[in-house]
Amino acid sequence: MNEYEIQFLENRLEKLIESTSAKDYDIVEFEVGVYKIEEKLIEISRMAYNERVQSRVEKLEKKINKIKKDFDFYDSEAELDMMFPNRYDEGFDEDSMSYDSVFGDD
Repeated sequence: MNEYEIQFLENRLEKLIESTSAKDYDIVEFEVGVYKIEEKLIEISRMAYNERVQSRVEKLEKKINKIKKDFDFYDSEAELDMMFPNRYDEGFDEDSMSYDSVFGDD
C-alpha cells in the first residue's frame, strides 16, 4: 500500500510543479499542496516496512526540500532565528519573544 501512496504523492508533486508554469498560478496554493504532500510522506515514513519504500520516501523528501529552497518557502524557524539571533543562548529569556514583549502591553 505504501508504494502506491508514494507513487500518488510523486505524481501530485509533479502536477504541482507543472502548475507553476501557468500564468495564474498561486504560490500559496502551491506551498500548501507541497506541505500536505510532506505531511503524508512523514506519515508513510513512520510505517515504512522495507528498505525500498524508505529509499523512495527519502528521495521524495530530498526533492521536496529542494523545491522549498528553490521557491523560497516561508520558514518560521528561520524567521525566528533572524528576529532573535541569540534565542539558543543559554541565558535567553523565552518571554522576550512574546507578543506583549515586542509590541508592548495594551
